[in-house]
Amino acid sequence: MKQAAGAAALAVAAVFLSTGISAAQSLPAGFTLKGRAQADFLFDNGRSSDFQFLDLTFGATPAATGGPVGFEVGVKGFRGGKADFSESLIFATVSYETGFGKFSAGIPRPATSDFFELPRVAGTNIFGALAGVGLTTTEGTAMFGNQNYVGVRYDYGFANGLKFAASYHDFTDSRTSTFAAAMGYDDGTYDAAFGLEYIDTTGGTDMTYSARFGYDAGQWGAGGMFSEAGI
Repeated sequence: MKQAAGAAALAVAAVFLSTGISAAQSLPAGFTLKGRAQADFLFDNGRSSDFQFLDLTFGATPAATGGPVGFEVGVKGFRGGKADFSESLIFATVSYETGFGKFSAGIPRPATSDFFELPRVAGTNIFGALAGVGLTTTEGTAMFGNQNYVGVRYDYGFANGLKFAASYHDFTDSRTSTFAAAMGYDDGTYDAAFGLEYIDTTGGTDMTYSARFGYDAGQWGAGGMFSEAGI
């Protein structure tokens, strides 16, 4: 009886505190800073756990450099103090913008990572973001497999709210490569996206598919996401 009461108390009385900071800051013309940082604390019958999540990108567009060349530097990382868990990725690219889109080279983010984000779990973005890394083979292999990689990426934005991106990554520590492509639409009320990621390894090839849709009416909205991982 005491054990059952304790379980009930745990289910009802667990307190979850979350603080988060989103960044979309105004900087000098041509410079950008976007992303978010979040720290969560879980208290459970006298025990506590903490998790931190960081995903930030600083960049310079042609408006800052005075030419078609730009750059971006970013970091994505997770840390769980009690779980002794810490993983991170660094992104760094040089880009060249033309009337046909933006071409980037270096260590770019995979194309699908900008279009898909899992819903919040228990009011926090951390677990959804961590699961999202697992669904993105490129980021998952680099982060959890501790492998180095390089790549190229292409982005193009249409005038009607439609965006397209494609990326290719080659892992220098193994015979693995990934190709990702995604297309998304957002008119401020409705949004949707579809993406795929092709994985080529020494063990064979596979594919991951993702799709999402959403509706935002201001005070309320709804959305859904489906992803099928081939690995």
